[in-house]
Amino acid sequence: MAGELGTFRDAPARRGGIPWYAAFLLVIGLGLAASIVDWAIGEGFGVTTGAAFLIGCLVLGGRVRAEQLSAGLVGAPICYVLIIAISGGVQLLGSPAYGTAFRIFWTFALVSGLPWLLGGTALSAGIAGLRMWRRRR
Repeated sequence: MAGELGTFRDAPARRGGIPWYAAFLLVIGLGLAASIVDWAIGEGFGVTTGAAFLIGCLVLGGRVRAEQLSAGLVGAPICYVLIIAISGGVQLLGSPAYGTAFRIFWTFALVSGLPWLLGGTALSAGIAGLRMWRRRR
């Protein structure tokens, strides 16, 4: 009976952090929730969405599993584009000229949100790069 019980050495190694897809969903979820707030106060794609995106990028770079750190390097721009596409698509659903309005929204969100995009990408990539460097030492 005693031989059947496992030891701590037999247990699988604990993998810290969250998987890359959970980090992506967190960033996108935070961004979409904040874009609803921005939409409600009439700001469009504004400061609340950008701040939520930065918070999500902190999580993306800092909490993703060590084996999946490359997601921290490329994930922020992908999440930002998805946030813009989803929030813009939903906000403009009732528009009679949906295609034109969506293209204008897309362009405006990319141009006005470029500092948020670059800042979040630099933050996420910087944290992930630092974690990669520390892991290899």
